Amino acid sequence: MSPPVPPPIGRLNRRIAIDALSLADDGSDVWTEIATVWGAIEPQGSEERDAGGRMLGIARWRITIRWRGDVTSGNRLRFDARSFRVVATLDAANDKRFLAIEVEEELR
Repeated sequence: MSPPVPPPIGRLNRRIAIDALSLADDGSDVWTEIATVWGAIEPQGSEERDAGGRMLGIARWRITIRWRGDVTSGNRLRFDARSFRVVATLDAANDKRFLAIEVEEELR
């Protein structure tokens, strides 16, 4: 993957929801939206993985948003009806202006 480069501000033109995982009273997992931000989405590649005897398609993306310190690999991002698992976060230019988020999307 190429190193993250901060995009021109006009490229942050997609509404991205940031979700956090918590436990409900009954002990089940619940995703709760903690913020909605503007972001840019760039494809980074795809692959197939064996998931219990069946092949699963995985698309890798880089989503860039304005800097936030609260996005971690425990979060999920959503765009339209799509859901992305956060794999890693990087300070795009080491100046806390932009956050490059490496994500994966399961393709069914």
